Amino acid sequence: MPLLRPEWHGRSLIGGGLLAGLMLFSSSCTVTTSVTDFDNDGSSDQDDCAPADPMIYPGAEDPYGDELDSNCDGVDGNSVDQDDDGYSNAIDCDDRNANVHPGAEDPIGDQLDSNCDGIDGTAVDLDDDGFSSAVDCNDDDASIYPGAEELPDNNVDDNCDGQIDENNSMGDDDDTVSLCGNGIVELGEACDDGNEEPFDGCLLCQQEIDADGDGWYQGQDCNDEDPSIKPGAEELCDSLDRNCDGDAQQGAVDAGTRYRDGDQDGFGDPNAAVLACASSDSVLDSSDCNDSNETVHPSATEQCDGIDNDCDELIDDADPSLSTSFTVRWFVDNDLDGFGSAGNHLDACQPPGVGYQLSDTDCDDDNPARSPGLIEICDQIDNDCDQLTDDDDPSLSLIGAVTTYADMDNDTYGDPSSGTITACTPPVGFVSNDQDCDDSNGSVNPGATEVCDGLDNNCDSVVDPETTVGAVPWYRDADGDGYGKADVSLLACSQPTGYVSDDSDCDDLNPVRYPRTAFQQDNICDGLSTYCGAGLTPDELDDDGDGYIGCSPLASSVVAPGIIGGGDCDDGPGANWHNGTTNGLNRHPGAPELCDYIDNDCDDVVDEGCE
Repeated sequence: MPLLRPEWHGRSLIGGGLLAGLMLFSSSCTVTTSVTDFDNDGSSDQDDCAPADPMIYPGAEDPYGDELDSNCDGVDGNSVDQDDDGYSNAIDCDDRNANVHPGAEDPIGDQLDSNCDGIDGTAVDLDDDGFSSAVDCNDDDASIYPGAEELPDNNVDDNCDGQIDENNSMGDDDDTVSLCGNGIVELGEACDDGNEEPFDGCLLCQQEIDADGDGWYQGQDCNDEDPSIKPGAEELCDSLDRNCDGDAQQGAVDAGTRYRDGDQDGFGDPNAAVLACASSDSVLDSSDCNDSNETVHPSATEQCDGIDNDCDELIDDADPSLSTSFTVRWFVDNDLDGFGSAGNHLDACQPPGVGYQLSDTDCDDDNPARSPGLIEICDQIDNDCDQLTDDDDPSLSLIGAVTTYADMDNDTYGDPSSGTITACTPPVGFVSNDQDCDDSNGSVNPGATEVCDGLDNNCDSVVDPETTVGAVPWYRDADGDGYGKADVSLLACSQPTGYVSDDSDCDDLNPVRYPRTAFQQDNICDGLSTYCGAGLTPDELDDDGDGYIGCSPLASSVVAPGIIGGGDCDDGPGANWHNGTTNGLNRHPGAPELCDYIDNDCDDVVDEGCE
């Protein structure tokens, strides 16, 4: 027999289905301990995570992807150290970063768990046992930490593995059995400690019985009534655990390649192939493009949700198989006013481009001034698409509207004192101006012609001015003699004060001079033609031009220009001519008396005081 490993001392060795126990006793120890390798894979059942499967034991090859932990390291596949920091990916929380591993410096505040203790920053080790509070299940007791010896009978999880007193001493006062209670049936004399009481927590001992003759005892065979069921048998894809490893299908020889169906939609993930039997979480189809979403698979209907529902690498509107039950109808908006027309549309998830709208209520898609939501204004079109235009639309904003006034006389001019109506188009009987000064007379308004009727026909606040149709000329009669002069005249419908219709006055500053008939005589001494055209009498003539005439004007008379006075006794050749002299220029009242035997000053005295 080969040399036993030290940890085997005092334990019962059972392997290959045969009892190979060896009882060793020490002079200083009377405790008997059994070590069992049920599947004969070289690892004790205590260390073996699958005691009945010879292919699973610590140190075994563990190919990744078979969903088996073949080397009992807690993961599927051999642990690797990708970042060469001395820590495998089984315990390294980020095996891509050599600065991240258990025991690394972990500065707080960088939002990184550099030492894999589950928190950012170096965790506190309150009991100084080398394990932080992040992993120490009792950081107030230095004897409790991961990997510590599990002490029996203290009701404490000493090694922080989540189990309490898994090494309990069980049995009677004579025996302390550390391996009892692990669920493995003890065989033969290992169950017989000389005490009729069974080990506390152990299953009842079975005799070395092989009922089905398959070479495995009842304590080893999980079904000792079927010789095809035994440890090491070939596992098949059925409901029987044929190799007694606790799994009815693990390692089945008739298993096939299947694909994980994580979302249970009947289609598998092509990147998650497994060698397995048929199960509810795997399928033969590997065409699922998103195995975390049950609505995404090749048989799904493409929807408007921004994802490739049917796994054809086309999304939403880009997918010709898109169901119109998920699309919306977009209407062409030719005039870009925010509203489309019902006659032209496309069904799509998103707007097909610029100029598409969800609304089809535009009443004129070629005119941006017409669409629902616009205000109705005075422009003779239906701006807000309510089929009502301008004044017919109660929502009219009055932009462009005018204030209208009553026109009672229908002359197109309104009365400013009447009631008003604001509208796009004046109602019947109303006009857009308030300029009529008499709305009861249709011939009176700003557009009327002024006529001689005593009315202000054109509403300019002037009655019958000179420009009035029918006005006649009138001439000013400044001297009040009933005759005017043509150089001062005006037009009027009736005679103005100080004006006359006759313009034949030859002197409008002399009331005694005005036209007379031919037989009328000029009997006024003033040197003027009193009858405006009749000849002067001889004694009103100043023939010699000395400023004096023969007759004597009254003091109140207005004399002709150049006439100084009357009483001329010699006015040149004529009736008053004397002594044959023609020197009448020197003879007139007030002239110097000369010693010439002539009455020079016309006082009827000759040469008095002559010179």
